[in-house]
Amino acid sequence: MRRSALPVLALLLSACTLVPWWASVNRDGRDNATVAAVTLSADAFRDGMFVGLALSGGGSRAANFGAAVMLELAELGALDRVDAISSVSGGSLAAAYYMLQGERGIAFTRREVDARFARDFQLRWLVRWFDPRNALRYWFTAFDRSDIMVQVFDANLFHGATFADLGRRLVPRPSLLINASNAVNGRKFVFANEEFNRLGSDLASYPVARAVMASGAFPAAFASVTLRDYRTGDDRRYVHLFDGGPIDNLGIGTLVKVLQNHLAKRYLDDAPAAEPAGAPPDLLRRYGLPRGCLMISVDAYTDTSVKARRRARLDDLRPWYGFLVDPNLNDATGDLLAVKRSEALHLLGLDSANRDALGSFPIFGPNLDDDELPNLRGELARALAQRTGHGAADRYVVDELLRRAGSCHLWHVTLSQLRPSTACPLGELVNGVGTAYKVSKGEQCGLFAAARTLVRAMWREFGLDGLMRDGFPTAGPIPGAPLRIREPRLSLDCGLPETVAEDGREVCRISLTPPGSR
Repeated sequence: MRRSALPVLALLLSACTLVPWWASVNRDGRDNATVAAVTLSADAFRDGMFVGLALSGGGSRAANFGAAVMLELAELGALDRVDAISSVSGGSLAAAYYMLQGERGIAFTRREVDARFARDFQLRWLVRWFDPRNALRYWFTAFDRSDIMVQVFDANLFHGATFADLGRRLVPRPSLLINASNAVNGRKFVFANEEFNRLGSDLASYPVARAVMASGAFPAAFASVTLRDYRTGDDRRYVHLFDGGPIDNLGIGTLVKVLQNHLAKRYLDDAPAAEPAGAPPDLLRRYGLPRGCLMISVDAYTDTSVKARRRARLDDLRPWYGFLVDPNLNDATGDLLAVKRSEALHLLGLDSANRDALGSFPIFGPNLDDDELPNLRGELARALAQRTGHGAADRYVVDELLRRAGSCHLWHVTLSQLRPSTACPLGELVNGVGTAYKVSKGEQCGLFAAARTLVRAMWREFGLDGLMRDGFPTAGPIPGAPLRIREPRLSLDCGLPETVAEDGREVCRISLTPPGSR
């Protein structure tokens, strides 16, 4: 009896040594200087323009659509212009994979993305439950469901990479900002130098796969990801993170904050030279952005009509796992995310119902991520008071300064712009893809085809190549904005995709054939 107990004891001991009892794995540290930074260096604005890329949440649907759009932007020469990437949930898979190209055998090519992002991460997650080490760690340590998915992401995509590995092979090198939700204070948490400095923790050694998991830890399906706050010393305090979608599923708010911080910091750091009362400066032009600003929003949101038609034919909505976890939670969360998405797009000057694709918004206008905006306004008011010599700056003067900070422009690329119908089988296909961490091969190819169709059509029809070359207006909208998707003006290719090969191997089924030419 004693001999038979020895192997079990050995397994328990190995489980405890492989994974610590504590849920947090972040280390003590200070003065972080990784590529994940909210405060960008002056080199980020070397071309006189700020370009931000936001990748939305949505499981493997978002990962594949986001990666496909990035590949299209790379072919058009636009991806190298990006200064900062903000990602949420499934979009973080694509963003982190791109930032690790050249490291640990990772290559951000259509062939590699096609092979790796078509994998069924959900099935691999389930299989790892049967690993005896994982089972023992799950029951006897703080190891949980999210830790198992971290293993899956690491084995299939990131290969043990940490934040120190991000962007080392990229020239130029954008900032990567992975977004999650903070369960302690109900606010956004960004995996960035600034946030980890506030925790007294080292970001360079933190695993990329764990940050991506935190960004996509959907409630009920996955456990929260825990970070230790080292500022409290022996009085242990923790931060618990889950899916970033409930705060900002588009990821645009973080990019707006990056730009706001840059302009405000430069203004506050300036020598207190005399500033004429009532004539605040054009901050964009003064501080190195004479060619304007563009945010590219890659939004994996789908038209809900496909899902509605499918459900109308079912007498029981429960999937196989619905006997254990009711899917109503997913529906309720999805509805809340859809409402927040519409509100965010409205603040950014777009109407999602009208399929707006290119619009403009005042940089200090959107109330997307305003936790620090009141403090920022106070600092600007004090600086203005000092420079005008009035002793106090009234609200009007501060508002005028923020208004004159300039405009930024939003290019919105979303799956719902391909409306599903019998005349648009591609729209029917991609708008029916779910948000699980898995896609079929046909769904993946449809997402790649949708990315190519939308990006190429808008790039051509909206003259984005010229705007990227010559610059965007720093005040006011682009003439004619908001620009909308209107068939047949954009010649959207709604046909099912055809086979395309790369290096003699079928990569994906993508079509470039314009309608009516077959």
